Amino acid sequence: MKCVIGYDEDYDLQYEICKSTINEDTEYTRNMILPHIGSTRFSMSRFLVPYQMQYSNWNIYCDSDFYFIEQPRSLLQYIDSKYALLVCKHPNYTPNSDTKMDDKKQTTYDRKNWSSLIVWNCSHPANKILTPTFVADCNPLFLHQFKWLDDSLIGSLPLEWNTLEGYYEFENPKAIHFTDGTPNVDKYSNTRNAKLWLDRYEFLLREGRITI
Repeated sequence: MKCVIGYDEDYDLQYEICKSTINEDTEYTRNMILPHIGSTRFSMSRFLVPYQMQYSNWNIYCDSDFYFIEQPRSLLQYIDSKYALLVCKHPNYTPNSDTKMDDKKQTTYDRKNWSSLIVWNCSHPANKILTPTFVADCNPLFLHQFKWLDDSLIGSLPLEWNTLEGYYEFENPKAIHFTDGTPNVDKYSNTRNAKLWLDRYEFLLREGRITI
């Protein structure tokens, strides 16, 4: 199993922080790079994880603004071969502001943030349709709402695995998702779990694993 972390050169720091929270029990890699459609370069390429993994095995995708508290390998306890994928099925919600990250436009739609963490059954026949040509030709919402799948093929993960910072306050979150923006941006530096992210940032600086 691999964990594919969404990568965009504009958000290299977020990628480095995220991957540092994944231990050696799980191999990680970057997503395939597609033309820039959406707010990041991984907005669409997440849907090519089955293709990237040669349509084999179970693999995980996460956005780079994740911070894992429990190891992603633990997600394997939820797998079931009847599902094409599993996600945290967030209820519809209203974003806290009209912008996110570096003042990019915030959008609202059904199943928002479901696609930010995906446990892929890459070998499932329903995912064989996900080729570079197909993904490139699709409306983004068609993919982010998993419209190529029957709903019965979409399994559920506990919401604690996609704890949306500023929206959920779980006692024992499994992974924090800084969906509006990471704490290196001033207006997100005092959120509930900001210190966790900032402490990791300072540690990686001291270790020389990242630079300012």
